[in-house]
Amino acid sequence: MAENISPLEPFKTYDLPTPYDNFGTGAILMETHRKYRQSDIINQSRRKILAMLKYLNISEIPNKLPQLVEDKNSEPAIIIKEGKPVIIAFNIEQFDALLETLEIMADQELMTDIKEGIRQLEKGETITLEELEVELGLIED
Repeated sequence: MAENISPLEPFKTYDLPTPYDNFGTGAILMETHRKYRQSDIINQSRRKILAMLKYLNISEIPNKLPQLVEDKNSEPAIIIKEGKPVIIAFNIEQFDALLETLEIMADQELMTDIKEGIRQLEKGETITLEELEVELGLIED
């Protein structure tokens, strides 16, 4: 059962159910969510995302839907019915980006490499582009 979020509180994170499984996205989303739920980075990102979303009452949809469809720069919108979130609407580019992000997060080896790269960057363990090109044999020293 969805959490009653009426009235909405800015910057509060709400746990919203995902009752769909189109193209396996529900399974990927839930697996990624399970793996990274306790991650500070993920929780910070989740709060930022929820804070920037539009919230529309379902009664506003007949008037607002054409605008949401036409506006390619529109942020995702959470549709609310009786004070509870029921649908998230976002454009196809945002959906593709979500799928790509979920695929990356589901790849444990890639996530390990990304975290190691961040650790190296934070410690100042970096090289210049020229040093990298020499190391890869793209140019001579």
